[in-house]
Order: sequence, then structure tokens, then C-alpha cells
Amino acid sequence: MTHIGALVLALACGLAVAACGGDDTGGSSEMKRFEDAGASVEYPASWTTRGPSAEEEKDGLRLIASGPELDEGIPFRVTLFRQDSDYASIAQYGKVVAGRRAFDLNDGKIVDDREIEVMGRPEGGWIVLTDYTFVDESGPEIPGRWIDVLARSGTQQFRLTLTGPRERMEDPEVERIMRSLRVG
Repeated sequence: MTHIGALVLALACGLAVAACGGDDTGGSSEMKRFEDAGASVEYPASWTTRGPSAEEEKDGLRLIASGPELDEGIPFRVTLFRQDSDYASIAQYGKVVAGRRAFDLNDGKIVDDREIEVMGRPEGGWIVLTDYTFVDESGPEIPGRWIDVLARSGTQQFRLTLTGPRERMEDPEVERIMRSLRVG
């Protein structure tokens, strides 16, 4: 390949990457990492965060990060909980969450619940996917999805939740957030 040909190829590749710069969750591809005793997770740097209230902190809430409200009317949201473990195994914890989640949400239906890999946990973790209907007082009912990623470490249990519009919950950025959970 000639020097000019290589330059043209490099320029074309650079433009292609630049054209793909953002993501569908309303931020850039730049991520922030939240770390708490025993766990960490990444979320888009453009999202807003707030610390938990005293009551929420008693319930184990450590992080609330919110993305922009999209055309669908539901914002993306990430929360991270750390609590004393009530369960003998990750499978038991997962099955209890799966058994409750559909009842917690409006018109909830479990789509999937199974073991998954969680960084830092050789025994893995658990994921529960729940489809539900988001009811906004000012607008139509909107299909939503609630994702729980669960892990345990010693006497602690961790729950990462991601919520948002159902059709957007398979976006690469959502997968990246889920896979970024590290426990231990």
C-alpha cells in the first residue's frame, strides 16, 4: 500500500470512529467508576448522580445514577445496594429476587433469571430480567425493563439495578454497565 493509500485509510477509519462517538443512553462513551466498600460499577460520565438519603442508606443504597429521559419517557437509572446477606447462596438470593420482582412492578413478567459471571466472584452472580409497564401520570403506558445483577461476598450481598425503556435495554452501553460490576 502506498503512503497516500495508508493515509486515506487511516483518515477514513478515524472518521468512522468519530461518527460513532456517542451512545443511545444519552451520554458519551466516557465512563465514571463508583467504588464502595466491596463493590464498584461504571456508568456514563454524563449521567447525574446523587447520594442516598439517610433512610435509603439504612436500606443499603450506595449509588443512584440517572441518564436523560428519552423520547420513550423513562430515564435510564442505575442503583447499587450493599447489604448484610440473608441468603445461603447466590442461587437462593437470585430466586428470591426473581420471585418478588414481578409483583413489585406494574404488570411485571420475569423474562430471564440465571447465573452470570461477575468480576471478582469465582462463584459468579445472578441476573433477573423483568419486563413491566411504566405508567406516567401525564402520558401513555410505556414498556420498561428492570435488570437486577446480584452478587455475594462474605457476609455481604450486592444488587445492581438498571431500569429504562424496554426497547433500549439491550443497547451496548447498558451491557457495558452490567459487565462493569466488580465485587470483592
